[in-house]
Amino acid sequence: MDEMKLRGFVTPEDFSGSDTEKLQSAIDTAKEKDICKVIIKGDLKTEKTIVLPPLMHIVLDGVAISAAGDFPIFANSNFYADKFHHSYSFIEDMFFIEGAGTINGNIDFYNAYRVVIQNIEINGSLGFEFTTEVRLDNLKINGDTAINIKRGSNNFIVEHLSVTAKGIGILLDTKETETDYVIGKEAGIDEIIIKDCEIKAPRAIAMEADSDGAIFNTVIDNIKTDGTGLTVSKRQGELLPELYRDITATNFISKKAEPIKLYSKTKHCYFS
Repeated sequence: MDEMKLRGFVTPEDFSGSDTEKLQSAIDTAKEKDICKVIIKGDLKTEKTIVLPPLMHIVLDGVAISAAGDFPIFANSNFYADKFHHSYSFIEDMFFIEGAGTINGNIDFYNAYRVVIQNIEINGSLGFEFTTEVRLDNLKINGDTAINIKRGSNNFIVEHLSVTAKGIGILLDTKETETDYVIGKEAGIDEIIIKDCEIKAPRAIAMEADSDGAIFNTVIDNIKTDGTGLTVSKRQGELLPELYRDITATNFISKKAEPIKLYSKTKHCYFS
């Protein structure tokens, strides 16, 4: 029987080459052999982005993974796919990153479904665009904008985070980006739950809708911060109330006199 299948995981130590080559080979082999689990031991430095195929479980075992340049350490393969794949029909399913370790760099997901990231430290940012069914739990994140939930993303549970950010801790932003629009998906951001987080940042959470994408059906609760707890539409300014609707934001513990600042009208919202 195949040794890797027998033990149930693949490791970069199974391969030779640079850190990048070993890690990518481990992931590709885990996919090819339908093992779909990679356990990473020992510190690694990547020379380019490690591409994650769907159905992939990454476990950090006391490891630090660092990027040697300005690129994401991990991104799903749709992030680099040709325009033919920029459709809801080609959404990529099931990604799980966890363990005891540190990622010194960014992680990006695009046109992805069912993503779980938990129990690790990230010195960088997490980015999600046209990504749905995401759970972020028990993470320590240090970055400029720690978490960027972009257009077309929905059904997030974000909880038990310790965030330090130079600008914004968690940003919900529907503006157009350089990445192609995913055909068959809406641009809005919705069904977001953010709770039980400590965020050290000038702005803990920010919402920025635009005329093409609303932010709605969102619950924020029990956020401890040394900055402004929530800002709504600071960049865009006044927008139609329908673009910020059905939002509940409560229980901010902040040193600021005004923990919530609204720069636009809202609809069916409760802030306290």
